[in-house]
Amino acid sequence: MKRLPCWGVAILLVLPLLALMYIDLATSSGAIWSRILSIGILILFLISLFLPGAIKRLSWRHCLVMLVFAAAAVGVEFGIAMLPIKWAFPYIFLVGAIPSIILVGLGEWILSKHKSLYSLFAVCFTTLAVGCVASLAYQSFRFTEYRLTITSWTYGGERTVHVFQLFYLLSVILTWIFLPPVLRLSHARKRVALYIAAGAMAVSIATVSMFYLAIYPLAVKSLDGHGPFGKASAATILEARGREADFKTLWRAVEKNDWSQQDKFPPWWDYRHTWIGILARHDLPTTAERLSRLVRKNPAERLAGASASVFAKQKRYETVPILMWYALEGGIDGDNCQKALVNMQLPRATLPIIRNARGFGSPLYPDCQAKLTGLLKHDAGSDLNAWAVYYDKVIGSIPTPLPEQYKIETDRVINCAVSYWDSRRRLDLAVIQLFIRTLKEAGKEDVVRALKKVGYFAKAHPKANRWVYWNTEVDPKIKAQWPEIMSLHNKAYRDMNISPPVWNSPGVDALEKAVDEYAKRVDAKILKYLGDSPPTKNTRQK
Repeated sequence: MKRLPCWGVAILLVLPLLALMYIDLATSSGAIWSRILSIGILILFLISLFLPGAIKRLSWRHCLVMLVFAAAAVGVEFGIAMLPIKWAFPYIFLVGAIPSIILVGLGEWILSKHKSLYSLFAVCFTTLAVGCVASLAYQSFRFTEYRLTITSWTYGGERTVHVFQLFYLLSVILTWIFLPPVLRLSHARKRVALYIAAGAMAVSIATVSMFYLAIYPLAVKSLDGHGPFGKASAATILEARGREADFKTLWRAVEKNDWSQQDKFPPWWDYRHTWIGILARHDLPTTAERLSRLVRKNPAERLAGASASVFAKQKRYETVPILMWYALEGGIDGDNCQKALVNMQLPRATLPIIRNARGFGSPLYPDCQAKLTGLLKHDAGSDLNAWAVYYDKVIGSIPTPLPEQYKIETDRVINCAVSYWDSRRRLDLAVIQLFIRTLKEAGKEDVVRALKKVGYFAKAHPKANRWVYWNTEVDPKIKAQWPEIMSLHNKAYRDMNISPPVWNSPGVDALEKAVDEYAKRVDAKILKYLGDSPPTKNTRQK
């Protein structure tokens, strides 16, 4: 061990941290184990940061002393985190990391055989420089939002991880590369110690200055995708500077963005949610007004979902028809729109709640029932159908804060949704009718009878057919023909397939036109393949 340099010992100690990248205890064991894992990582980091020198010297007394310093570092870090101080950018990245590294230097200085005040200056300024370089290098890399895809041992497949261990690795290795020679050189000569202290101080100032001067231009370029940073991180950096010109730059990015394109990540990871959150924190009323104009001019599901909470807080009722449309569509962004309608205390928000709750069946969940009760001022129980009946009965007379103009537009949007659901239902029925007719023409009357017996035609869909293999009532002879049967089903589905309406239609008139054209295409497709009149439309379909 004595032949191994201190930085080599540090690498051996930090390897368990890197190995934890391949273990997913948080996913497999729940939130409690996730917290324990986080504490374990912090302990291993402190061990790898404070103990390499003592381990190289093979001194258990020195190990105990350095562990005391490690405990003090934990206390300092938690104390800084609890201080009611809003640290300026970029110093917020330094205050949490530098104290621990400086405490390592102090501990080694106390344990060294030759001590002097000048060597103490050299050690403190050297560890300060190491902390600055390691922290800001890590933050610069973190702003790129780079994610590493690895194969997890416990997760059983690939998963994406953030390379937060880079900071641990940098701080530990840099500390133990520079600390031992500084201790060795600085105790002998006062002039050498002063030179080391001055050089380390210059490195600290230069690192912070370069970071501060370069970070903002790179962030501006990164908003358009031409810089090294992720778009969410770039906006966060500009928010930290807080200049009015930075918010104008962010507004240009928001208005120029193609909101019709869904991000490859879920909404809560979509950089555009971060943009809108930053603008709302800066000036909520202006943000709500400008987003309202943008979403009415260029409707988009992700834009409506990201802006929904802003509209709710500012009671932007002119956006309610758009929010209602995407809420009725469902999905994650639709859920955000639904929450906004509920927060505005609009009784018509009951309809998307009922619509989306159908997938969970009856009885309703207590929280869902409480929402409906709060909106309609009546408790219809846990039965979903009872709520639907009560909604139809009272929605025309119940008071609403929605102005008359927007109430009429919202009702037109609801009628569009009802018309689309009806057309979609008729198309699904037509697919089943075409499928049955194709089976009969192929001489498979026995297949039709068998599938009717188990209720397959009530559930049939090309993407949800494997359940037949697990149904004991299905004749094994029918199962043996299943590939051929599904080939006929898929063909009927493809023949009757129709692209949906253009959901991002600017205005209710355009939306009504798109839905009417879709209904006509459905009728034409049914007439083409079934040769008879399409099924009669329902006047109401929730």
